[in-house]
Amino acid sequence: MAVDELTIEPGCEICEKDCWPVQVRISVIVPVYNAGQSLPRCIDSILNQSFTNFELLLVDYGSTDGSGAICDAYAARDSRIRVFHKENGGVASARNVGLDKAVGDWVTFVDSDDYVLDDYFLYCMEENIDLCIQNWRYGNGEVIQWHEARIVDGEGCRSFLAENIHTEMFRMVWGLFFRRKILVDNNIRFDVRFRLGEDTLFVMDYFKFVKSIQLVDNSCYIYDRQDNWHNKYGLSFCEAMDYLDVFMNRYDQLPVKSVKLSGFVFSFIKRVILTSEKSIGIRWALAKPVLRY
Repeated sequence: MAVDELTIEPGCEICEKDCWPVQVRISVIVPVYNAGQSLPRCIDSILNQSFTNFELLLVDYGSTDGSGAICDAYAARDSRIRVFHKENGGVASARNVGLDKAVGDWVTFVDSDDYVLDDYFLYCMEENIDLCIQNWRYGNGEVIQWHEARIVDGEGCRSFLAENIHTEMFRMVWGLFFRRKILVDNNIRFDVRFRLGEDTLFVMDYFKFVKSIQLVDNSCYIYDRQDNWHNKYGLSFCEAMDYLDVFMNRYDQLPVKSVKLSGFVFSFIKRVILTSEKSIGIRWALAKPVLRY
């Protein structure tokens, strides 16, 4: 069933377009672009969750390999799935469509080439928590164990952010569960100007409003990273400088500071900038906004 065919019941207060029998607990957003080979595995892993009160938002942004048709076929078989087709405006734009359409208490993201184990959604149930963070594992089985299970709040939350904000767990949006109310109330969206690092900016925006964090020690998210992933990205000098300017602005607004975070971003941008522009002068220009810290 395509999203336009869903029955609209009058008086629904949850959503303008669709009527749900109960309040949706989790909105799962999957941006889809030419992911035909991995997409069925991703969708099946979400539909097989032991916790079933979720909606799955598949946002196809200009796929040419039949991925859009795969999304529609799954939606015809499971009423929890809604599909949105749009032009290719990048992954940030696709995720924003998902955010605009989400109705769940929590929002989480899954990349279309990754997948999740059956109990991934079970742990996102704590009340009075602003952010839930889970560990993950790589597709080769290597487990990334960032933390033990606990809840941090108040000064403990600030300390945890200060100590860990530079780590890999905060550079991506998958593996994290966000309170939709915080996203809506503060108009937090992905910056569509950037095709690299946009998820880091999103997380930094969200951190400004986080007062409590639930740490979950399971590793149910499978990150199927490709060995040549960095070859997909090449930044020009101007693109890198624009990103660093926005990043440092977001950094200034954070309730905590981390020299390790700003140093990592400089090093990462330096690695992915176009090889032809990696002169000493270019590297110095990139480093200057970071060195002031």
